[in-house]
Amino acid sequence: MSRLSSAVSALLLTAVAACRDAGPTAPVSSAMSRASAAAPYELVDLGTLGGTSASAKDVNERGQVVGVSETAVGTSHAFLWEDGVMTDLGTLGGDWSDATDVNAGGQIVGHSADASGESHAFLWRDGVMQDLGPAVSYRPVRLNTPGQVAWSAPQPDGTSHAVVWTDGVLQDLGTLGAGGSDAQAINDFGQVCGGSNDHAFLWDGSVMRDLGSLGNLAWAADVNNDGVVVGASYTSGPDPRLHALVWSDGQMIDIGTPYNDANAETVTINERGQVAGVSLSLGYEQGKPYLWEGGVFTPLKPVDEGGRTERVVGINQRGVVASTKTVLHSDLAVVSDNGTRWILPALSSLGTSASAINNHGDVVGDAWVDSSTRHAVLWRSASVQTMARR
Repeated sequence: MSRLSSAVSALLLTAVAACRDAGPTAPVSSAMSRASAAAPYELVDLGTLGGTSASAKDVNERGQVVGVSETAVGTSHAFLWEDGVMTDLGTLGGDWSDATDVNAGGQIVGHSADASGESHAFLWRDGVMQDLGPAVSYRPVRLNTPGQVAWSAPQPDGTSHAVVWTDGVLQDLGTLGAGGSDAQAINDFGQVCGGSNDHAFLWDGSVMRDLGSLGNLAWAADVNNDGVVVGASYTSGPDPRLHALVWSDGQMIDIGTPYNDANAETVTINERGQVAGVSLSLGYEQGKPYLWEGGVFTPLKPVDEGGRTERVVGINQRGVVASTKTVLHSDLAVVSDNGTRWILPALSSLGTSASAINNHGDVVGDAWVDSSTRHAVLWRSASVQTMARR
């Protein structure tokens, strides 16, 4: 399922290159460095495929990590890291690829350029990268446990359509009226959520259902196996605000704007129905993470904690939330667990970034080695038994 969402998605390949070229702008504070050393996590440097930049994007329960890395010749390729070995997954004949999801069975999906340079979705399994068809490069490719794949496919009219691939059969999910549609997440029953015609939708296996909006642009970001959908919508009127939403049993629940900020969105949901999101100021900065469950709102970031903004990247089945916050223009990977927050260990004082979390509490992302080198990393948590005692 989806690990993160936003109103505007970015091409992973471009993001990695930008991180490599731009470099960090400021080191983190010594106080934050001391805090990270106390976190109950082991930092594992996954390295790169020979280049200077790599980022891990997902991790499954077996500890298999996938992502994108620069190679020795300067191209960006999808990788699988397992048992200390980083494997180049190759491409569909083009110059680049990136991996975005890995399921419990070790199947991997992502984007790749084909021989003509066009972006396609791929499924990698048993050592073979399979071409699934054209894909919008800046929209996610998602994978569920049974191996179904959902993504956004470009159309001749310049729009895109949400599609699902199941055992070799590709199905176009259509749209809600005029315009296109985009897939954001797929659950283990093949239900797909996303956005179409400025409304959120849930495709239930046969029909695309309109989840509605608050009178303005809306989208769905994630769906759990109970079919509960999370997302956001702008309100109508001359001064629109972004509200966090949950759709359950045909009902739209407006969470509103936790922390009493001007804007908010829900990002992801686990199988317990715990929702993680961010509350945002009027200018969409000062992002503060939160949990919402059964109508109860729990702030995850103390009001007096440093950092300008924070973005949620994932929640596991125990309600542990991974996020990335910005301090002095540098990023720091953070874990929030039952009232305790940890800054995750770093490779240098130049910062870290989280991308995903698994049910063991392991987190993946990347970390600066020096001002020109950034490596994919895995933060291994303490055992589940130790974590559960806190």
